[in-house]
Amino acid sequence: LAAIFMNISIDRLLKNYSNARRSWEAWCFMANFNLKPPQPKVCEYIDKDDLLFHLRYLAFKDFHIEMYKILKDSKKNQNKDNIFYLLEKLSSENKRKHSAAQKRLIQLTRSKTTIDRICETRDKFYAHLDKEYENYQGKVLNLLWVLDCFVAVEKAIITLTSRKILQSHLDNIPSKDDYKLSFGLTVY
Repeated sequence: LAAIFMNISIDRLLKNYSNARRSWEAWCFMANFNLKPPQPKVCEYIDKDDLLFHLRYLAFKDFHIEMYKILKDSKKNQNKDNIFYLLEKLSSENKRKHSAAQKRLIQLTRSKTTIDRICETRDKFYAHLDKEYENYQGKVLNLLWVLDCFVAVEKAIITLTSRKILQSHLDNIPSKDDYKLSFGLTVY
């Protein structure tokens, strides 16, 4: 029964992570972040188009919400498909994987600043819409640190499952670098 529970939780973790990565890739494309090759005209075009501008906003919002599910380490309201919970459970129940799980927890802790900023932005701006949400002046999220956080999460997922399982999920996510936007086309 514990193994079934763990598998369901890991399946949800993989789904949430896939959603977060898909939203990240969409946002990166629309914001011209880390594209190879860079496409500044895409960002300029999206900035001028109300619908595309909103879709970029939604991609970034969804990234925060999906990452929150994975990364919010709350002892009070424990999310059973949270990466910290799953690693701690693995560490306590599987002597063979104890050391690897502890190593991944330490690595995730190194991304604490990034994790805190993602969770705070989700709480204060995207999800709860505090009375003062429009004035929310959250700390800037270092986008390069997000990439490091992805690495830590992926290594943790590999410890919980396998490289093959993670890769099978990542293979289903379109890359920001695979898209090109043609200008001058009007779509109705």
